[in-house]
Amino acid sequence: MSNKIWVIAKGEFRRYFFSPLAYVYMVCFLLLNGAVSLYFGGVFTQGNASLRPMFDFLPWIYLLFVTGIAMRLWAEEFKSGTILQIVTMPVKIADFVWGKFLAAWAFCLLALLLTLSFVVTLNVLGQPDNGVIFNSYFGAFLLAGAMLAVSQTASALTKNQVIALVLAVLFNLLFLFSGLEFVLGAVRKVAPDFVVHMVASFSFLTHMTSFSFGKMDFASVVFFVSLIFVFNFITQIIINLRTVGTSPWLKKA
Repeated sequence: MSNKIWVIAKGEFRRYFFSPLAYVYMVCFLLLNGAVSLYFGGVFTQGNASLRPMFDFLPWIYLLFVTGIAMRLWAEEFKSGTILQIVTMPVKIADFVWGKFLAAWAFCLLALLLTLSFVVTLNVLGQPDNGVIFNSYFGAFLLAGAMLAVSQTASALTKNQVIALVLAVLFNLLFLFSGLEFVLGAVRKVAPDFVVHMVASFSFLTHMTSFSFGKMDFASVVFFVSLIFVFNFITQIIINLRTVGTSPWLKKA
C-alpha cells in the first residue's frame, strides 16, 4: 500500500465524524443488532454461552448498514462534481478507490468492535468459547469488507445515492441468496451437483457459517479477500471509463 492510500484513508475516515449521519448509522446499527440478537436470537436466553445467533443475523443487518455507508463513496463525488478535482490530482484512481474503501472498512470495524459488550457480558454470565467468538468476529470483519467492495462498485455506477443504495443491496443480495436452500433447491432440479456446490460457494452465508462454527477456513478467507480485490479493481475501471478524457493522470491509474 502506498503512502498516498493511507493519507486518503485517514482523511476519509475523519470525514465520517464531521457529519451527524455517521453517528446515526452507528447508533442504528448497534440498536438493530442488539434488538435482533436479544429478541430474535435469544443470545442470553438460549441456555448456551454463544454469540452465534448474533452472527447469523449480521449479514442481513450489514445489508442495510454497509450499503448505507458505501452509497455516498463515489455517487457523491459525481453528483457534486468533485470527481473532476480527484481525476486532475497527481494521484492514481486506484489510490482513491483503496483509500475510500479502507476508511469505510475501518468505520465498519469500529461499529463491530462496539458490540464487544456482548462478549464481556457472556464471559461474566458463563464460559463461552472465546476462540469461536474471535473467529466469528474475524469472519464478520471480512464479510463487511467484501460487502463494502461490492457496494463501492455500485456507488461508482451512478451519481444518485439512492440508486447506488438500491444497486448495492441488489448486488449483495445475489451473494446472500446463492446460499439459501430455496435457491440451491431450484438449481439442483436443473443442474448437476457440482453446479449446486459452485453456486453455494459464492454465498456470503456459506462462508460466514464456517467462521460462526469456529472454523478458520482458509478457502473462505481467500474468497472474501479475492472479492475485495476484484470489486475494487472493477470500481477503478468504472471510474476510469466514466471520466475518460478528463485528465492525463488517468493513464497512470
